[in-house]
Amino acid sequence: MMRNEMYPGGTPLDLTKVQRQVKDNFLEHRRLAINSVSGKDHGGVEEVRWGLPRPGRIRCYVDFTKSKDVGAVATVFFDSIGSVMAFGAKKVVVSFVLHGELEALRFGVDLASNLHLGGINLYTNNLHLMQALGAGSSPFWNLHLSFHAFALTLQLGDYAQLVGFLVFTVLLRMPLRVIITKVQSDNKVFNVINFGAVADGKTDNSKAFVDVWKQACAYSGRGVVLIPEGTYYASSMVFNGPCKGQTLFSIKGILKAPIDKKDWVGLESWISFRYIVHLEISGGGSFDGQGSYAWPYNDCQTNPHCLQLPTSIGLEFVNQSLIKGIKLINSKSFNMKVFGCQDTTFENIKIRAPATSPNTDGIHIGSSTGIKIFSSNIATGDDCVSIGPGTDNLLVSGLTCGPGHGVSIGSLGKYPNEADVTNLVIQNCNISGTSNGVRIKTWAPSPPSNVYNVTFENIGMNNVDNPIIIDQQYCPFETKKCGNGASSQVQIRKVKFNNIYGTSKGKVAVELKCSPSKPCVELSLKNINLNFPGGATSSCSNAHGTATGHEQPPPCIN
Repeated sequence: MMRNEMYPGGTPLDLTKVQRQVKDNFLEHRRLAINSVSGKDHGGVEEVRWGLPRPGRIRCYVDFTKSKDVGAVATVFFDSIGSVMAFGAKKVVVSFVLHGELEALRFGVDLASNLHLGGINLYTNNLHLMQALGAGSSPFWNLHLSFHAFALTLQLGDYAQLVGFLVFTVLLRMPLRVIITKVQSDNKVFNVINFGAVADGKTDNSKAFVDVWKQACAYSGRGVVLIPEGTYYASSMVFNGPCKGQTLFSIKGILKAPIDKKDWVGLESWISFRYIVHLEISGGGSFDGQGSYAWPYNDCQTNPHCLQLPTSIGLEFVNQSLIKGIKLINSKSFNMKVFGCQDTTFENIKIRAPATSPNTDGIHIGSSTGIKIFSSNIATGDDCVSIGPGTDNLLVSGLTCGPGHGVSIGSLGKYPNEADVTNLVIQNCNISGTSNGVRIKTWAPSPPSNVYNVTFENIGMNNVDNPIIIDQQYCPFETKKCGNGASSQVQIRKVKFNNIYGTSKGKVAVELKCSPSKPCVELSLKNINLNFPGGATSSCSNAHGTATGHEQPPPCIN
């Protein structure tokens, strides 16, 4: 029995009615297709599956594997979308399985034209497809077709000489979103067991893993490094590119880091991926940093000569890549560090470390652009996401954070010549039981740099010490080691806090402590609703901007 779902706007959606209506459309177009193509069912729907992943959204999977009639597919698509939207859905996810790449491309062009979209970007290294379209032989060719108002990105066949079925990805910047994932063939699987790896949790498998990586990286198609179920031990490893094709690091088992001090002291990372384009790390497995053996050595707040503890996974100069569905446990230091990367997405990442574990930031980003973090769950002893110098065009959405220190920009200004931090959006997150919510922190004193064009929006706080905080006198050490009152030279401007709501653990729910020599400017607070027993308060110094909408606590910005 399918449920009724109530959407945020209050409109009930009867999924049974939607399914019946859309199936009627499918059956009608199947009949038309049968009549029009020599009695053969080229327009047939092989399978339809429905789901309600969350209120306000519908998920539909449609298999057109036997269809070669692009027009029939397109017609069914438009009718089904229209039916679903008519019943009040706010967002629709529809998956189509089509026959062949050229049919998929024609369908995408048809779709863009009918929906008055702004263009198509096609990324492919399928030589046959490029030649058919007159695109030449560039390995990643960008086709742009202009239409009308919006923008559509259509990704087809990211790997050479694809055969069989193609399921492609379409993203619409409209009230509805169509997300179609793709299935590739031309995979070659390199199973670490076949290269001497032993799943006993004791044997050092680092050499076997690196040997497998080299072969997968050298493969011209899609090389898959497969770590099957089981528990594996490995000392430090570096997986270098560039690779000849796309490379998938598929971990199904548990990978454990070394515990002997001599095997990790002084290392920057336990596992490093470097100079790779189109990397995918997935599989649902776990990386266990075994940090409890190293955390007692973390005395950096009192010892200037403290030991360097390794990050679990370091990504350096990794571009156009996807990291999804993996778990990181008990890193010795940062769980993931992203440096010098471009256009890389993190999705459904789960990170765990005790609230008392030191410097176990979940995902740290620096000197990178186009990073996206979606639907991840991070609970550590430090920042869930920390954003360092040189970060540009970052999107964090759907994050569940806590315990830990919240989402932090910074610390900034510790070193000379730091690059600016700009164009950040942190949205649709839930932060619970953390010492901070959303934070910008800069050292005082500091060399000059800038933070600007930052938006924090639609973020729920649950029992958070400092839900909204700008701290331009950040100093985790004794005051005498931080310049005795000298001010930060990091300029903060154009920062928006929109629709931040929930409960504050401390009375001061909004603290904007900006630099006296570089005051914060163009700050914006809109619809802040943070509660504390007896009433929350705000505290501001050198903070300039506007406050609009409902404001609780009362704003102090000027």
